[in-house]
Amino acid sequence: MKKWFLAGLVILVVVAVAPLFLLASVFQPSAGSNPGGGPGVGAPSAAALADIPPDFLAAYQHAATTVKDVPWWIIAAIGKEETDHGRSTLPGVRSGTNSAGAAGPMQFLLSTWAAYKHDCGGGGNVYDIRDASCGTAAYLQALLNEHGGDMGRAIFGYNHAAWYVADILRIAATYYVQVATTAVVNAATGALDKLLADVHYSASQIAHGFGTILEQHPYRSGEKLFEGVPGNGFPHDTYAFGQCTWWVAINHNVDGHMGDGGIWIRSAVALHLAVSQTPSVGAVVSYAPGKYSGYGHVAIVILVDREHNAIVVSESNVRGLGTIDTRVNGLDDPDIQGFIAA
Repeated sequence: MKKWFLAGLVILVVVAVAPLFLLASVFQPSAGSNPGGGPGVGAPSAAALADIPPDFLAAYQHAATTVKDVPWWIIAAIGKEETDHGRSTLPGVRSGTNSAGAAGPMQFLLSTWAAYKHDCGGGGNVYDIRDASCGTAAYLQALLNEHGGDMGRAIFGYNHAAWYVADILRIAATYYVQVATTAVVNAATGALDKLLADVHYSASQIAHGFGTILEQHPYRSGEKLFEGVPGNGFPHDTYAFGQCTWWVAINHNVDGHMGDGGIWIRSAVALHLAVSQTPSVGAVVSYAPGKYSGYGHVAIVILVDREHNAIVVSESNVRGLGTIDTRVNGLDDPDIQGFIAA
């Protein structure tokens, strides 16, 4: 697995991944689920069947049956992130190691492989996806046991980077037929309570006004927040690439001519869209012209924490054109004009 060391930024990393830990529970197997990937809750999505080679999918599904709590779609997401299901031509995927000492389709450090080596049909071969998948399942199970069943923290243990946790959960959601619903995520109130307790912050320090950016990354081609949202932003040409309006239109079925972010509430009212002063997951939040931009701003709500009067939003162009970030935003932010319902 990739290793990233952020000396001096330990608190920032904890802040960045804590909300993701709460969302990670959505992707855990539930009663009646079928981690092996049969016709039950855990059946592969169309995206999974299109992206994952059949032998790799079978390996991921079998590996999940060898442990108690690790679903196949999490193992598959790691396989995608590490080597694109073995399709990567970089050193260490099919033989040898890369510059960090990682080997095989799941990119094990050889010292870690020595501890979690499995023979699931390939003779204990780190380059065989059958064995590597079982090793990954065993390693994640050990991390889950260590972290009280918290999948987000287990993934963070696999690779110590907030962006990695976010990527794995995003990919897993596309592979798993029953992805997170608004009701499930909206019920995760108290997410910031856990976050704040972890880093000994007060609510006012992190969830007040503009708030705190948790994670940011350049836009990845084809990236979306929610599966099945018929967004207009890509390849729609009425919103310029990388702008806040462009990212929102990718993730929310809005009209192609809403105007600048600061007038979206007015435009929504004119178009008879549902507008509210109450946030909900998947809604668009519109900000008045001011500290975000002279044209205003829009973002997508991805978590609501009513206990701390805060939301978590996904947005573009706060930290640069085409830079997607995740931010805790206090509902006391005076620039919030309202919400356009999902």
